[in-house]
Amino acid sequence: MDVNYSSSEILKILNLSRLFKQFEDEQLMELISVSRVESFEKGEKILAEGSENDKVYILLEGKIIVYAEDEFILTLRRQGDIFGEMSVITKSLTTATVYADSAVHVFSISSSNIYESSGHALRSMIFKIFLDILIETLTLTTNRVKGF
Repeated sequence: MDVNYSSSEILKILNLSRLFKQFEDEQLMELISVSRVESFEKGEKILAEGSENDKVYILLEGKIIVYAEDEFILTLRRQGDIFGEMSVITKSLTTATVYADSAVHVFSISSSNIYESSGHALRSMIFKIFLDILIETLTLTTNRVKGF
């Protein structure tokens, strides 16, 4: 299943995401230049629980489902939804299995490509995104604890 997204189409989707809209278009275009679009058929496994992962995925089109220990966790279907980031941030094995629940197109950002690039600004952008994700996760956890 080959699908082509232009850089401007990917840029438009990234600008919809709260994590990416904080950056200038030129910075995002640099990120786009070292990343790629991947496609998956319905039922295909995108991430396997317990495996190594160096990619952060941004949903371009389709629907994915997430399972942990064979238990359904959530569905993602909005353009700009992000997944795979926690295993990249923590450099640990993935804690969930992700399947395509329809034909899926994702924008994948390889941390290896980022670290190997010569662009300090690009690495700083990714670190900022990861920091925002961690802060959001900690805030959600803190609010849940307060609720209990």
